[in-house]
Amino acid sequence: MAANILGSPWAVFGKGGAEAGFDSNGPNPTEISLETADSVDDIKCLMSDGSSWFIQAKRACGADSHLESTLAQWCAQTLGPGDRLGLAVRAPTGAVRESGAALDKRRRGSRLLASEGWALTAVTDRLPLDCGEAFENDVLSAAYVLVVQVEQERDTHAVAAANWLAGRLVPDQDGARAFMALRSHFQLAAAEAGTSDINAWMTALDQAGLTLYPNAGGPLAARRQALRTAVVRCRKACFGRYFCADATWRPGTGVRPAPARESSDRDSYPGDSTRPGTGRVGPNQVGSDVSSLQFDDLRQDS
Repeated sequence: MAANILGSPWAVFGKGGAEAGFDSNGPNPTEISLETADSVDDIKCLMSDGSSWFIQAKRACGADSHLESTLAQWCAQTLGPGDRLGLAVRAPTGAVRESGAALDKRRRGSRLLASEGWALTAVTDRLPLDCGEAFENDVLSAAYVLVVQVEQERDTHAVAAANWLAGRLVPDQDGARAFMALRSHFQLAAAEAGTSDINAWMTALDQAGLTLYPNAGGPLAARRQALRTAVVRCRKACFGRYFCADATWRPGTGVRPAPARESSDRDSYPGDSTRPGTGRVGPNQVGSDVSSLQFDDLRQDS
């Protein structure tokens, strides 16, 4: 269930998750664990700023036993600086439909509508008695309700995530394939109660036969792909400068062949497919100049 709700790291946590209620200006996901030993045990997501999301996933939830069990798990969860608690639900009913907006307004100190006040009361009335007033405030301040519809390829947020992936990380026509490949990856991780990171997500896309766009100024995965591309080009250039492409030559054989002609980017990466005016990059365009790619910045993102 958690893997289906999650769908892909971009569906809930990434820049494509805004339609599901996630802060699209926030940090990026770098590692996701499923079926964990935490009190909130469905999904744990480590973010690029070092904070974590702890999320329970439900197909349907109202002011019922599903909400009560989630609140009990929230109150039992140890939180660090910037950590957040989540309820990801496909079909919210009753008070839960308004509880996400109510919690958001509570954080901002905004005035609640009558229906939102009722929803917030439904939440607070179901908090465990041993939660404590101080920790209750911490829990409510860290709590988010995310309506996430990603179980089917045609679902609202599955389409949104696929559209976000298309043209930014994979070719336009491959957004849905990328989303489904990532969902399959997370279903396997959930079955194994496993953890995976951005490198594993990129490998899953590679194994699905998808082209990943490099963009040193783009999303985290595109920046990682730009780094990959830069390393490959560097190796090709060094090989061409110092060694013969004749695979039969080995160091120590006595005769060093003449250096092979250095291949250009056009030789190695033909067919640039930039689409002007779209804000997107083709598979052979690195976006920002790879030479300006800052390795320290990438380490901070990882």
